[in-house]
Amino acid sequence: MNKVSKAVAIAAALGILFAATPVSASTTHYITRTNGNAASADWQSVNGDITTDSYVEVDQTKAGTDVFVSLCTYNEATEEGSCQAGYSPAANNVFTVNKLNSAALSPVQVQLYDDYGYGNPTSVVTVQASWTGSGKTQKGRFQYKQSFGGFTEITDGQSTLRNASASGSIDGTDLGPSSYGELVQFRTLDLLKIK
Repeated sequence: MNKVSKAVAIAAALGILFAATPVSASTTHYITRTNGNAASADWQSVNGDITTDSYVEVDQTKAGTDVFVSLCTYNEATEEGSCQAGYSPAANNVFTVNKLNSAALSPVQVQLYDDYGYGNPTSVVTVQASWTGSGKTQKGRFQYKQSFGGFTEITDGQSTLRNASASGSIDGTDLGPSSYGELVQFRTLDLLKIK
């Protein structure tokens, strides 16, 4: 799943505005609409045999702001690696966005867990980052439909994204220039039909 699809999927999961509209005595529609912004970036650093990949993503909707962090290390000499990951809800005012031109994340603490975020808690890190958009914007669309039993779910997502350069730090350590970054504006509609 690419980063745009992930941002749209996360946005759909975060929607909490429900409107139930009976269309007949036996059918009900539940509609969730979500608009929001997202920013993400990757950094990579090499120190001897150790390569460290750092990833930060921020997703903001009316429901709130979520910050996701992953830190992965790989030792070429021993051919061993490990990943820690975690996310934290944060106050909306920690993430500011200027359309697709720029964005900034104020310092936020995130609890990390080993095994890609599914294991035991490891450490709490403080992360901050900023993004500057570059190049042209691109538009994308995501549509999904599945049926099971008497339920039908339809998701329609639209996004506009722009590549970005990012700077950031984790626990006060500068991450250096980003290897990849992007800014995203998204809109999703999720329809659940129950018969």
